[in-house]
Amino acid sequence: MLTLKNFLRCELEKQRVVLFYWLPVALASGIGCYLSLRQEPAPNLFVAMALLGGVFYLGYHFQTCSLAPFFLLLAVFYLGFFAVAGKAYYVASPTLTY
Repeated sequence: MLTLKNFLRCELEKQRVVLFYWLPVALASGIGCYLSLRQEPAPNLFVAMALLGGVFYLGYHFQTCSLAPFFLLLAVFYLGFFAVAGKAYYVASPTLTY
């Protein structure tokens, strides 16, 4: 009998083959997540997300479990978040107040 755990493991192995096609989705999700914020995030959030992104990349790099493709997707998600945050910081200009 195929249990839920074994079913998910089989599906993860199938998705490992087509992981390349999911990378733009993860990148766009990170960009969209940043752009959906109502205000600029605190610097503490950037530090925490950088650490988590590094942990997820290391999890993918060492591939110690079947979740390694999702570690890469999460690392690319954080890359998209930081890419648009860096661009927003680079083009920031003073705004007029009323």
